[in-house]
Amino acid sequence: MGKPDDVVDAGTRVMADSTIHGRALVIGPSVKIDDEWKLLPEDTPDVDNVAVWEVLGSDFIEVGKYSSILRRVHGVCLERLLHHLLLKRPKLQASHLHS
Repeated sequence: MGKPDDVVDAGTRVMADSTIHGRALVIGPSVKIDDEWKLLPEDTPDVDNVAVWEVLGSDFIEVGKYSSILRRVHGVCLERLLHHLLLKRPKLQASHLHS
């Protein structure tokens, strides 16, 4: 998750960089990346951590696919859990109804 310093950095960037107009920034975990946007080990020397990311419309294409798959998987898991819970529920007997 983002830290308060990252939020301040993002706010400063939005206010100071006029090219960000109409776009969005995302604050996430602080990681190290190379010039090709590949994740680097935390102990990589001479590379700064990055926690503020500029988000473009094209970034949501992959996110949309992932979200759709995740919603379907979540629905199937929830359905199976409810089915399992309902099968394990003790059945009421007639003697319980009249007492």
